[in-house]
Amino acid sequence: MKKGLIITAIILCAAGLAVFAAAFILSGFDISKLGTAEYVTNTYAPDGEFRNIEIKTPVTDIVFIPSSDGRLSVECTEIKNATHSVSVENGTLLIECNDTRSWFERISLFGRPLTMTVCLPSDTFGTLKIENSTGKVSVPGGFSFDGAEISVSTGSVSFCSNVQGLLNISASTGSVRVTGTEAGAISVSVATGSVTSEDISCKGPFSVKTSTGHTSLKNAECVSLKAESRTGSVDLENVTASESFSIDTRTGAVHFNRCDADQIRVETTTGSVSGTLLSDKIFSAKTSTGSVRVPDSASGGRCEITTSTGGINIEIAK
Repeated sequence: MKKGLIITAIILCAAGLAVFAAAFILSGFDISKLGTAEYVTNTYAPDGEFRNIEIKTPVTDIVFIPSSDGRLSVECTEIKNATHSVSVENGTLLIECNDTRSWFERISLFGRPLTMTVCLPSDTFGTLKIENSTGKVSVPGGFSFDGAEISVSTGSVSFCSNVQGLLNISASTGSVRVTGTEAGAISVSVATGSVTSEDISCKGPFSVKTSTGHTSLKNAECVSLKAESRTGSVDLENVTASESFSIDTRTGAVHFNRCDADQIRVETTTGSVSGTLLSDKIFSAKTSTGSVRVPDSASGGRCEITTSTGGINIEIAK
């Protein structure tokens, strides 16, 4: 009896695989065509002047571009019963997904990417606020905001514009990249993704926090830098702070390449600390089982480095 059931199960599985293979071939090897959702492309062009932008959408990739005709338009590739509402209310551009699908309509193994292209008629705005779950967010250079707040769950963020006040980006399992940005202050928080930043001018504090992701900062100026990581490493190249560095990791290494701050504090558990600084420091370096090599200097700001099992090797760049 059991043998017969096993044979029947094998035959049914083989038949199912054969049907899937046939459908895959007939679709031109485009797996997205096997999904059950119906997709539409809509363009929205609401009237009204606005300075602020607020977007709430769950699984859509968002990109901003300058408008070629000086008019606002929002083009979306979206699911028929999960389209977006686009309006201008009280000086704010509001974009929100209206998902009216039943629970079983939301179950789809094969789907097409959902996209949103926001064509902006100006390059200067007030506040930008984006809430996204699994999509990608891209804000290219050329725009300026009073403040910006972007939150994603498993998506990624690429931000290259200027922010007069605070640029605040958070992600759960996605990566964040900030490049070519001038900001009043920057705060980036990522759980299991990486943070990459390059060519940054920050008039205030620069804060980066990760759990298991790698942090890489290059060519950045700020008042103070605070970097925290559990198992990720922190790499700094040509990063300077007029006041202080404060860097904490557990198992991640910390590396400096021609960096400097008036006061420096680094603490790791099993990570090593190495690299070059630009000016003399009064060093206080301690490790439990690792080696210590720091310059013998009696001038400059204070540099405190503490590790448990990692080595310490710091030089002053010539």
